[in-house]
Amino acid sequence: MEDSKTLLLSEKQIEQRLNRLAYQVYEDNSGEKEIIVAGIQKSGFKIAERISTILRQISPLKVTLAEVKINKHSQFNDEVLVSIPRETT
Repeated sequence: MEDSKTLLLSEKQIEQRLNRLAYQVYEDNSGEKEIIVAGIQKSGFKIAERISTILRQISPLKVTLAEVKINKHSQFNDEVLVSIPRETT
């Protein structure tokens, strides 16, 4: 059996989708002062980071990035951890 990979989205298409998502989040929350963007550890967090970066560029919103950590093998028995950096004053 031959291993073949199918390209679903090019890097440009991914960037366009992330930009659209960020604009949609901003449009839906433009009246807010702050927004928290959370992503599930690893891949989800990487996407959240990219969306946060775009939001910071296109909006005046304060953007806080959070990482959600779960045990995917035991979702209902373990607690969910969310890391939100604390602000220093």
